[in-house]
Amino acid sequence: MIIKSNRLHEANCFGQKIDYILSDKERAKEIDSFEIYQNIRHRNRDGAVQTFQANDVYRKENADKKKIKNSVVAYHDILSFHHKDEKQLDQIILRDLTEQYIQLRCPNAVVFAKPHLHNKNLHVHILISGSDYKSKTLSRLSDAKWNKVRREIEKYQKEHYPQLENSLVYENIGKKKRKGTSKRKENERMMRERTKSTGQANKILDKDLMKKAVLDFVKIADSKERFFELVKAHGIETYTRKIKGKEQPYGVICNGRKMRFSTIGIKKETLEELNRIRVVEPVQKVEAKSVTPPKSIKKTPTDNIDNFEKEHQDILNKYVNYRTGRQIERRKEQLRKAREEGKNGRNRRRRGRDNSRDDRER
Repeated sequence: MIIKSNRLHEANCFGQKIDYILSDKERAKEIDSFEIYQNIRHRNRDGAVQTFQANDVYRKENADKKKIKNSVVAYHDILSFHHKDEKQLDQIILRDLTEQYIQLRCPNAVVFAKPHLHNKNLHVHILISGSDYKSKTLSRLSDAKWNKVRREIEKYQKEHYPQLENSLVYENIGKKKRKGTSKRKENERMMRERTKSTGQANKILDKDLMKKAVLDFVKIADSKERFFELVKAHGIETYTRKIKGKEQPYGVICNGRKMRFSTIGIKKETLEELNRIRVVEPVQKVEAKSVTPPKSIKKTPTDNIDNFEKEHQDILNKYVNYRTGRQIERRKEQLRKAREEGKNGRNRRRRGRDNSRDDRER
């Protein structure tokens, strides 16, 4: 079954909704189908309206106390079944599934329910109060609990009424996230497909190359500071977040979009390990006076940097060349747009002069 839930924010909407559920657009007869009244003493239209209105006082008190604006007055849920299962459905099954749903969804709320049998798709309307019966506890559900309710009622339907095989919808909801459903991932996939079809299979997207660059820099950096120097030196912008009162690097920015280090594949522990204390072997004591090497032999900090650059020159050159190429392409694009804007501006001025000349001739 498909379960739909509508939030009602209008005060005193109970009479209108109950009239709609009872009449079914004036197609329902007085004794046409079952009606479910939960926590309603007088089982008729007026009794239901009065109970909903009296119980709404508790919801208003809760909203005023917590300063909630435009809180939910009631929920209008609909249980709809596939039209191919119409012959397998009867009012006994509909009532049983509706009562089971109410026990899972809102066992303590004020509820009125009735099916509509005159449509192609059989469905049941359920009106639920915004708070539990004579309580300030709201009857809203979180997304996780809402998904659980839908799975549980469908599991119950599958166990007790297996003949309704066309009305199964929520079996796999919340279990696995479908990959590649987001628009951004779909655009990236299409970009890769286009590069393959046009014979540019070796072309790498900016996002992929940046990921590879940052991962390579983590591997070759000998400290956390060195890692961020490499990232900055190759035109990769980073952003920070405030964690425990301190601004800490959190990820990189690619084409205006933020990517966390964890998304790239760099864990927090990996960055912390770059700052680990290196164990230095103690120098053996020499009885004789140590001879200081000449100045030409002394190592300077720049020697370490030069050795680092030479050791990983192939990786560094790759990203330097890429960055330079991208800068040239962007500059060409900027010049092209500037020329087009200038050309359009000249055309507009020319058309303006022509129009003014025509006016003078007239």
